Parts: sequence; C-alpha cells; structure tokens
Amino acid sequence: MRLEVKNLVKTYPLKRGEPVKALNGISLRFPEKGLVFILGKSGSGKSTLLNVMGGLDKADEGEIIINGKSSKDFSGSEMDSYRNTYLGFIFQEYNILNDFSVKENIALAIELQHRKADDAIIKNILEEVDLVGYERRKPNELSGGQKQRVAIARALVKEPQVLFADEPTGALDSNTGKQVFETLKKLSQTRLVIVVSHDREFAEYFGDRVIELKDGVIISDIIKTEEKAPELSEGLTLVGDSLIRIEKGHKLTNADIEKINGIIEGGEEAYVSVDPKVNKAIAASAMIAENGNRQRFSKTDNEAVDQGEGDWKVIKSKFPFRAAFRMGAKSLRVKPFRLVMTIILSTIAFTLFGVASTMATTDLQSMVTSSVFDNKVDTAFYKKTNQAGILSGLFSTDSNAPLSNEEVQKIRNDSGIDLRGEEKKRVAFANNASYSNTVYDPNVYGLVKADQDYFNSVGFTFTLGGMPVNDNDIVITKYIYESLLDSGVATEADIIGKKSLDNAYTICGVLDTKYDIQSIKAKVTDKAPTATQIISMLNNDRQFSFHSVGFVKNEVTPHAVIGKMPVGNYFGVSKAVAAYINSYKQVKSRLENGDSSAYYMKLCNSIVTECETIDMLFGVLSGVFTGFGVATAFFAALLFYNFISISINNKRREIGILRAVGARGWDVFKIYLSEAGIITAINILLALTFTFLISFAVNNAVRSGLAFSITVLMPGIIPIALIFGVAIGSAFISSFLPTFRLAHQKPVDAIREK
Repeated sequence: MRLEVKNLVKTYPLKRGEPVKALNGISLRFPEKGLVFILGKSGSGKSTLLNVMGGLDKADEGEIIINGKSSKDFSGSEMDSYRNTYLGFIFQEYNILNDFSVKENIALAIELQHRKADDAIIKNILEEVDLVGYERRKPNELSGGQKQRVAIARALVKEPQVLFADEPTGALDSNTGKQVFETLKKLSQTRLVIVVSHDREFAEYFGDRVIELKDGVIISDIIKTEEKAPELSEGLTLVGDSLIRIEKGHKLTNADIEKINGIIEGGEEAYVSVDPKVNKAIAASAMIAENGNRQRFSKTDNEAVDQGEGDWKVIKSKFPFRAAFRMGAKSLRVKPFRLVMTIILSTIAFTLFGVASTMATTDLQSMVTSSVFDNKVDTAFYKKTNQAGILSGLFSTDSNAPLSNEEVQKIRNDSGIDLRGEEKKRVAFANNASYSNTVYDPNVYGLVKADQDYFNSVGFTFTLGGMPVNDNDIVITKYIYESLLDSGVATEADIIGKKSLDNAYTICGVLDTKYDIQSIKAKVTDKAPTATQIISMLNNDRQFSFHSVGFVKNEVTPHAVIGKMPVGNYFGVSKAVAAYINSYKQVKSRLENGDSSAYYMKLCNSIVTECETIDMLFGVLSGVFTGFGVATAFFAALLFYNFISISINNKRREIGILRAVGARGWDVFKIYLSEAGIITAINILLALTFTFLISFAVNNAVRSGLAFSITVLMPGIIPIALIFGVAIGSAFISSFLPTFRLAHQKPVDAIREK
C-alpha cells in the first residue's frame, strides 16, 4: 500500500475575522507499515490532516495519492470505495451504531465489502480484541474501553491496509488507553497505523514515526531508529553511557562484576532491579527496545520512505437491504405524532386520487354493461334518436324516427342480437277499466313481427292459442294475459278471440316469455298501487321487456328494435352496450353542435338512463376530487419532506459513521428510501382500502335508492396504478432532496452533525 499526500491546503472560513488555514501545504509519504503518530495542540490541523487522508473531508488544494492514483482523478464514488477497500477508522467517540449489536456492527463492515459475515470470522476478530461473548450486546451495555475495542474490531475485520485512529484514547483512562496503544502497536507490524494524539510520551514510546504540526504546517518529522548496544560480555550490554542491561537468565561472572564496578565507580548511586514493572518503565524512559537495542529519533527523509508496492483496485460498497430497512424503520420512531399526521393526510390525498380516477375511468360502457349484467336484464331495446341526452349534458325531444331495413340490420350486426323491429303503438283491451286492484298493466305498448322459429330461438312457448293467422291477429304475453284476468277485462274462457277497444286486433294466443311475474306481485304492499306506480315499478325492474309487446303476423314500421339479451354472458352484454355507445360516439360532435339530422341508436331502459346521469355527475365530481386531492397531496408532500428532514437530522451522525466505514451515497439513499417506502406502503394500503370501501358504499347507496343494482364505481388497474404512482412519486420527491444533500455531505461533517 502506497500512501502519499502532496501540498494539502484546507482553509476554514470564519464568520468574523480572517479564515483559518488548518493545512498549509502539507506533503508526506508514508511507509507500507508501522505506527505513525501525528501530534499537535488543538487547532494545529492534525485531525483535519487525518480526515483529509481518510477521505472524510476534502482539501481545498493538493492531492492524496493511493497506490499511484491521485484523488484528483477520482470519480464520484471512488473516495467511498477507497475507504471501503483500504481504510479502517477508530474514533475518539467510538462511533459505533447504537441500534446495532456488537456482532451487527462488525458484520456491517464485512458486508459492505461483498463478503459474507460468517460467525467464525466475527468470533476470530472478537478474540483478537478480547470481546468473545459480547456479540449480542448493544453499545449502551458496554464500557468505554469495550466500545473502543468494538471500533477496533470493526476496523480490523475489513483487513485494511491503513488504520486511522483519531484520539483513540481520549475518552479512556490511562491504563485502558495504554492497552489500546499496545494493540495498535501490534497491528502496525503488518499494516500502516496512523494515530492522531496529543500524548507525546506514548507517541515516543510506541511510535515508529512522529509528525508534529503547528498552525497547519509540519514543524517536526522524526523517525525512530535502533542502534545495537555494545556488549560488555555475553549477556551483558551497555546502553548509552549509564545504563547496564543484564539479559534474562544470565549469571554474572567475576569479569562481569569487574566491568560493572568500573562503570559505576565514582558515579552516582545505582540500582539493580528485577521488578518487571520497574524495568519496563526504565526501558521506556531510556528508549530501549525489547531486543535491548537503543532507540533514537532522527529527522525523517521523506523521499527515502519505503512505501512498498500496490495497485489501485477498489471494492464498491454493498449496503445490505435488511440493514438499510432496519435503520429506516428505526427512524420512524423519531416523531410519532408527525408520522401519524403525515400518514393521515397522505392517505386522504391518495384516496381522493383513487376515487377521482375511479370516477374518471368508470366509463359509461362499463357501467351500463356491469349493471345490465348484474340485474339480469333479458331484453335489449334500441331506438333511433337525435336526443343529445345526458351524455353531453344537453336535452332535446325524442325524434322517434322510423328505422330503415339497413339500419335494423346494422344495429343487429353491431349488437350481436337477433333484433326485431317494433312499432310504438299502444293497444288497449279495456275501456275505462279500473286497474287499482292489479299489479299489472293490461296494455300492449308495441308490436313486433315474429314467427315460430324466433319464439323457439328465444325460448318462448304458447300457454294458449297459437301463431297469428290473420293480419289483425295478435299474440299477447302471459303477463298481459294475467293482467286482463285480474282487472276483469276478460275471463280465461273468452280470452282467445277477445278484441281490442278499437276492434283493430284480436287475441289469437298467449305467449309465455318466462318473465318472473311473481317478483312483481311480491312488491305489492297492503295498499294497492296505482297504475302509475305499477308502471314505475315495472320500469325499475326490467323496462321494455318482452312482456310489454304484442306479436303480429305482418311487417310493422319499426320505430325501435327489440331482442333477447344474452343473460349470463358478460361479453355478449358488453357487445350489445357497445353498439349503443359507439353509435353515439360517431355523431357526438354533431349532436353537441345542435345538428338535428344526426341520429344514433340508443339502448333504452331505466338502467341506461340512470347510468347516463351518474356519468355526467362523475365528470364534474372527478375534477373536484382531483383538485382537492392535488392540494392535499401537495400539503402531505411538504409534511413528508419535513418528516424525512427531521429523521435525517436525527440520524446524521450514524450516516457519517456508515460513510466512514465505506458506505456510498447510494447506500444512504437506501436507508431513507426504505423509510419512505414503509410510510408509502402504509399510505397505499390504506388508500386502496378506503377507495374500495367508498366505492362499495356508493354502489350500495345507489342501489338502495334506485331499487335495482347499478355498479357506478369500479376500481380497476388505472386507479390502483394511479394511487401507487402518486404515492411513490410524492414520497420519492419529498425524500430525495434532503437525502441527496446528506448523501453528498462530507462524512466528517455528518459525524459532527454540522
């Protein structure tokens, strides 16, 4: 590993006074391994130098050179990858993640390097720092020294080539601090360890090189060397001019004693110690290495520093999703009331969008199709009209224009139904008869030409009589037949041959159209309904069913067409409805411009009429709901933005720690996208639930008020997709800006919560 810095300059502007140069042209080359101390008083620039070299801060000028690559050539995320690949950090304040256990803190550093955090790896590293058995403990359950050892373990598990330690003993007692330095000294035998400290005594004792800064410049750079102490005899050496070292196990000879006497004769008093503690203190004071050699500091020749070899090859971090999700979930506890308000307002906004889009996408064709299908309407009745109708919000009088054979055939082809022409002509079989005691209407309202083959095809059968023989014969339905009997207009014995009021028609047969007559009788209350109420009741049930027509032999001039609807076949019903919708669309613009010569084929029944009214109403309401939804969504987005910003401020230090360990800006996004994703998922789930509940409630209310089933709101793929899109979009936009700023903030500023 080759690490070098050239001409580093870092200036901090002050609100008042001249800017402060924390680094003023620093250039250094570092060895491949060894323990290097950077000393200096507070404000000397030592921590700034460490942070710049570690990529936690950025110099205003100059460059860092790592394995031959300059920081000036780094791409956007290469500084993060540099930290992730080559560096390990040990901080004065430990900077371990409080929400994670000891094991999880260490595992995170491993996983950022795309490695699997095996228990064996974690156990081995904990053995090195004497923390076996502490895997599941949280930081708040550890002492200061234990926290620092966790930080060391987290740094070491990455197998870094350079270890940075910023005042690693600053928060520890002297004994624990000494143990930390002993650990760092041991580690420096295989890697470069750079320590920022204010303790000169420890620096000179443990350090291989000591660099001192003042006011951002290097005032001293010394390197430790060893001199072999001269041997007085085997096992007896003289260190310096006044220190005699006797090797362990050596027995003094008479010659040794004479030599010692010669040295101490005439000098100050002398002590001979066999106490290990005393001997260690003496060795440290006299700078004697364990091998007995005398250590000295001399000025460092920066150009002669042996940097070793190394190629630039980095590992991009990979922050585990579970860790990001966990940190995001933990952030939700920051402001619970604000979180609840954010969810409530967002849910309201997204529900409004859902209802509005359901209204907008529930088109007339699907509404009519579903409603006709649900009500099992068995008759399709089309008429030619130039009535602009509720479809366009305009009203005009029905034209009742006759249909040509070509028009009948076209609507037959378009609808897929075997339609028969109907002449709108009322046929009365009684004069001044009172119908107050019957639930039937004994009148025929239209005439349709039919033959036996047609009756067979639609499943109609004769109850009495048969097909028309004469031109003025008429076949009535079983419904009309029972109406005549109940009203007293005719008896069962004289029904066949019964003439109409104007003698224009004579009943020749009674046809069972399979209409559920009992369903009408079941609606009769104790008070007999009037004829108007009866007709209204019939219309609300199945208007224009075959029970209201008479069948004749001769061709009639059609003012409408009638046919058997394919009950139970949704696609067949849809085709029949589409024939009406498409016919209208073809002349829509002409109708809206008042062109009275524009005609279309309208599907006539109460369901269609009500659906047209609702469709027009929805055209207005969907705009109102959408506008209110936009306003609410905007306010919810602001609240969302504020919530994420507060969450980020509360987690800024943790994010800085992650960046120092090696996480990229994208990893920061993953944390807060996870947080936003959790909130958004709740919003979407609630919004979808309320959209469906509102749709269900509206459908029930309409059905209850109209006495038949109309499906007015049908949430489909588009409303669901819109809720997803608006919710995810607003969450992303609201969380992107504050997260972007944090992701691009210098890690050191995030750690210091600036």
